[in-house]
Amino acid sequence: DITESRKAREDLLAQKQLFESLVQVARATAEGPEIEKVLQNAVYVAATLTEAELGSLLLVDEDLRVTHSYLSGRENSNGQHDGLLQTVMKQGLAHWVVVNGQPTLIHDTFQDDRWVKLPGEIRPARSALAVPIMSGEQVLGVLTLQHSQVDFFRDEYVGLMEAAADQMALALRNAQMYDMQHRLADHQTVLYEVLRLISSHLTPETVVQTATEAITRLTNWTAVAILVHDEVANQFVVQSATGGLAVYIGKLVPVKLGNSERPFQEWEQPVPPVSEGLKLADSRQVLSIPLWHGGERIGVFYVESEQKRPFSRHDRQLAEALAEAISLAMDNARTHVELREYAAGLSTLYTVTRQASSSLIIGDTLEKTLYAAITALGFEMGVITLLNPEDDLLHVEATFGFAKAVARQMKQGDLRGSVCEFVHLRQEPLQIDDVEQDFEAVFKLQPDMRTVLNGIKRLGARSYSGIPLLHRGESLGSLCLFSQQPRVLSLSEVSLQITIGQQIATALVNADLYEQARQQLREQTAIREAMAVMTSTIALPDVLARIAQQMCQVLGATSAYICSFDGETLYSTVLAEYVGRDATTNEHESDLGTVYYMPEQFPRDLQLIKVGWPTTIHANDEDLNAYEQHHLLKHGVKSLLVLPMQFGGKTVAYAEVWESRRRREFSANEVALGQAIAQQASIAFENARLFQSVENERTRLNALIQASRDGIVLIGTDNRIKVINQMALTLLGLPDGVEAWIERPLRQAVKQLRAISPQLVDLLLKEVARLRENDDQPGFGEFEANNYITQWLNLPVMAEGNRIGHLLIFRNVTDERRLGRMREDLVHTIVHDLRNPLSAVNICVELMTEQLASVQLSSEIYDYLGIVQRNTEKTTRLVDMILDINRLESGQMPISFRPVVLTELVDEVLKLQRP
Repeated sequence: DITESRKAREDLLAQKQLFESLVQVARATAEGPEIEKVLQNAVYVAATLTEAELGSLLLVDEDLRVTHSYLSGRENSNGQHDGLLQTVMKQGLAHWVVVNGQPTLIHDTFQDDRWVKLPGEIRPARSALAVPIMSGEQVLGVLTLQHSQVDFFRDEYVGLMEAAADQMALALRNAQMYDMQHRLADHQTVLYEVLRLISSHLTPETVVQTATEAITRLTNWTAVAILVHDEVANQFVVQSATGGLAVYIGKLVPVKLGNSERPFQEWEQPVPPVSEGLKLADSRQVLSIPLWHGGERIGVFYVESEQKRPFSRHDRQLAEALAEAISLAMDNARTHVELREYAAGLSTLYTVTRQASSSLIIGDTLEKTLYAAITALGFEMGVITLLNPEDDLLHVEATFGFAKAVARQMKQGDLRGSVCEFVHLRQEPLQIDDVEQDFEAVFKLQPDMRTVLNGIKRLGARSYSGIPLLHRGESLGSLCLFSQQPRVLSLSEVSLQITIGQQIATALVNADLYEQARQQLREQTAIREAMAVMTSTIALPDVLARIAQQMCQVLGATSAYICSFDGETLYSTVLAEYVGRDATTNEHESDLGTVYYMPEQFPRDLQLIKVGWPTTIHANDEDLNAYEQHHLLKHGVKSLLVLPMQFGGKTVAYAEVWESRRRREFSANEVALGQAIAQQASIAFENARLFQSVENERTRLNALIQASRDGIVLIGTDNRIKVINQMALTLLGLPDGVEAWIERPLRQAVKQLRAISPQLVDLLLKEVARLRENDDQPGFGEFEANNYITQWLNLPVMAEGNRIGHLLIFRNVTDERRLGRMREDLVHTIVHDLRNPLSAVNICVELMTEQLASVQLSSEIYDYLGIVQRNTEKTTRLVDMILDINRLESGQMPISFRPVVLTELVDEVLKLQRP
């Protein structure tokens, strides 16, 4: 049957086309994981397959809110576009398809109420095809195709799009999963970063500030604000905000808490105008989440976004996680602040007690304790007054918080009739919460309170708290605190202040006892330090200057001098001086180096100094001579203590301790202390003199060593050069100066000598090896280096039987050796010149003897010939002996020792002496 065959071919062709279409859909939707790309490709393929003019694909969440969308032919990112999508999903064709879960075909949109006409359409749609995108039972979105012709889409397109929708659903599900994973990763990053930033802050203010700034920076939310509950106003105050909400920081806001509440409703802009019958949503999306902790509402986390699309479920989850993190961080910060304040309170109480007993120097104690009391009790100003036993009046010892002029006036003024004296005399605490209150009833009972209140007002204070400083029933002074604001002290605060007063009183008593012990310790320390100074240095100026300083400070004087004393010439010289901070201007004029002739200028002091008696001199003493009076008057000295310094029963120096503030009688203890220090100074004086003499001897010895014509090198047991002179460097050919070689290792010299004289290096190494074998015998030898012939001698240096080094002496024998060679040459020349005539004389004598043997001559003639022959032979032997001596000196002749008979030797000598 041709009809059936044709139909089968058409069905087959339709199946093929459907398969190819599905392949196109699958390929298009699988190009990338980005959901926007999948939406765009799906709409494009569907429009191509159905020849639609426009298309759209909307994805929705469980609440049927559009999460992603693509509309061909329209701008996909403006705010009006988001509003249109939400409207379509509420009442348009897409809403019907999603609700019913089935596709639909509209042949004429003008005849179907489900189609919503959108504003701004140039060619209105007349036919439409909508297909749900399903994943199991869940609707993922809606695909809508439209055309400007009526009844354009055929019925078979419905099946084609249903089949394509399955492919789209698979691709969209994968894209959604990718987008969700990407979004969750971003949210986790945001949450981690916010947690990391806020966890580093320990105050609620910085936690809130950091959280808002970090969330705004890490998210696309337009503005973020955090409201904190104000317990006083029972409202919420904007603690921190970003974006357009920053102007509301610090404002109080009455709000209701809840995830769906809009706490800033009264701050939002007016609703946008209606456009073409469509009421657009507000220009912003807001999300407010309460901040809870332990069932208590501590604030609100508010987020604002300019997008018209509602916050997604993931956005809400992120906001809730951030709100929980912020709540925890705020609570941790509050806990930290509370603990810190509690610890600070305990620390302050401890500090008050500790400061009152930490120092026995009353000035330090009062200043620190006053500051601690003011800080602990919340006042701004305070003063501590103490009773002066000399005049029985209160004096200001410590102030804080007052202007400099006021504080100076309080210290210099009279405190009689003041609030401080009022508390001191009554020995009872006084609390005034506000001086502006009505005190008329009090004035009737205590009229002197009017003066007290007026004094507080003059100081610019509104409230006052004062306590007496009691110790064993007696008031030692008062502690008075002032505030510029009304101040009501609790019972515990009053008790604390009373305790502080008791601590101060106890500290005052301890300080008095301490001052007595301190004076004794100062005297002992002065003696100990004097001894330490003498053992730490032997430089006379430093020792004497320190002794003068100790004498002045220990005895509480204004200046001190130390002078040498010559018992033979009776002259004295100022060697050291120390001027204290209380000294007069004239005392600061230095007298160092001034020489006095004692018999004329200070005859009274001379006798006492010679016998070693300390004495006190006053400027108004009647027995002073004119020079002594002038001397004291010139320097403004009213009293001075003269302390002789004796060593070995003789006065070698003396010290003068000056007092220019008042006439002073030095006590016996002070004089004894001065004498003890003076005695130590005399020892230091003599030690310094001895050191100076030793130093002079050392200088002279060094000068001799350097001036010596022989090279001298002293090597210590550590093989380092201790002493060396320039001649040694010259003979050895070593570079650098004398000072550069001191304490250098011997190996450095050997290293440099190797290039100058290998022979010398070999000699040194052999000598070192010999010494290592504990051979302490002197070593000697000769070498040639640096154009010099040098004899060397190595001598051990011993001290108390122990070897402490080696002394190398180098003697320049270059000229001696040159003269020796010249003498040798001269001897050879003389011997050669004498030997020839002597040989001729000897031959002549022998010939004459032979010729005259046959002639009878007198015996005298034969004797004369014998004498000539013997002397000629004698002279020849002398010449030979000269040659032998020269060979002996040069080492060319071996020496053979043999025994001789002394009588024969004497006879031979006598025979030679005969004529």
